Amino acid sequence: MDGLNRLVRPVIIFGLLGILPAVVIWPEGAAVAFAALALLPAGYWALVTVIIGFYFGGRMQLKAQNFQKSVQSAADRAPEVIANIKRLRTELSLELAQGLDIDNPALRDCAKRGRGLGAPGA
Repeated sequence: MDGLNRLVRPVIIFGLLGILPAVVIWPEGAAVAFAALALLPAGYWALVTVIIGFYFGGRMQLKAQNFQKSVQSAADRAPEVIANIKRLRTELSLELAQGLDIDNPALRDCAKRGRGLGAPGA
């Protein structure tokens, strides 16, 4: 049942996108179909618009709320990540300051400037 529930949106989208090549390939059939659709009352189109709008709008609302939660979660973890980055830079700078043999001239140059490994602008 869950699989059928997940098929509704793709079927609507692919159905609507399928109209474009169908019109190009069978213009006479498309003209007949659109003429028949024009006979439907305006209330029907309003109902269809509301149903599809709420269907896709509800999905968008759910996704937006989940996105806000993930942004808040990332913002809550930011101080911990910043502290870890500072700790790593300090430890690496200390290792460089202790005179470990460094084969890489660029790293040696960074150590002389006091930037440490991985510092911005290094």
